[in-house]
Amino acid sequence: MARKAIENMPALPPTPTGRPLVFEKTIAFQPFAVDDTPTYQDDCLPDRPAFHNPYAWDGKAPQGAAVQPSAEKVDTATQEECQKQLPEASVEAASAHDRRQLEQWRSGRLGP
Repeated sequence: MARKAIENMPALPPTPTGRPLVFEKTIAFQPFAVDDTPTYQDDCLPDRPAFHNPYAWDGKAPQGAAVQPSAEKVDTATQEECQKQLPEASVEAASAHDRRQLEQWRSGRLGP
């Protein structure tokens, strides 16, 4: 019923300029989201395979432990090209990032 209600909703009104909206900041509703400058250190790593409970049973398939998917192989040339496009990592940048995180999430009850 909910899906039918969503499908029957009227279309959204057009934007004032007629072009799609572009936001300067992505809003994330996740507990680990931070409002800090982005770090790109993990952008070239392949996505981890999704976890599936090997002991969950859907009631139809034969019972038994499911095989977990393995990580996908990445071409080394593609990996190196991606690494070249990343900004240069430095100790100062990592230190500044950690300092901003500490200032944002520091607890006043813990003391100096």
